[in-house]
Amino acid sequence: MMSRVAEEVTKLALSPVRRIECSLHEIANAEVLRSRLGEWSLPAEGEFVVYRFQTDALIEFHAAFPESVARTYKLSRKNELTDDGDTLYVGSSRNFASRLQQHFGFGFEGTYALHLKRWVPESLRHTPLVVEYWAVQDSRQARPIVLQTLEDYLWDHSRPAFGRRGSK
Repeated sequence: MMSRVAEEVTKLALSPVRRIECSLHEIANAEVLRSRLGEWSLPAEGEFVVYRFQTDALIEFHAAFPESVARTYKLSRKNELTDDGDTLYVGSSRNFASRLQQHFGFGFEGTYALHLKRWVPESLRHTPLVVEYWAVQDSRQARPIVLQTLEDYLWDHSRPAFGRRGSK
């Protein structure tokens, strides 16, 4: 028998997957990123989005991740790698454009995020990154635990190199 939460998750209406393809080299500064955010036609603020960052160079990104004593900004947790993984991070947000700014490294240092521009070496700046995301339609009608369960499912399926499973 399916739990009530699981049943509610199966009833969520998700947009078709959308993909953003870019590299850190293309995003030279915050102004360029803001311009790109407009080009990407992202979901409006308030819409619940679940997303994942992916790369074919997961091992290299994992190896380049700085030790905690070497930085002043808050990074997501470093996880063990899986043999077949390509996912850097899984998350969700109701302000996806702002969250992308944080992950690319143009957000407040005190927010836990990837902060990619702050630590990724030049040798990886041309590496393609893919952000896949899904918007949940009528997400304000869904209970928070249902939305978190959706994110946890994507996290379990993707096994990201960075970040944590579960609510913040």
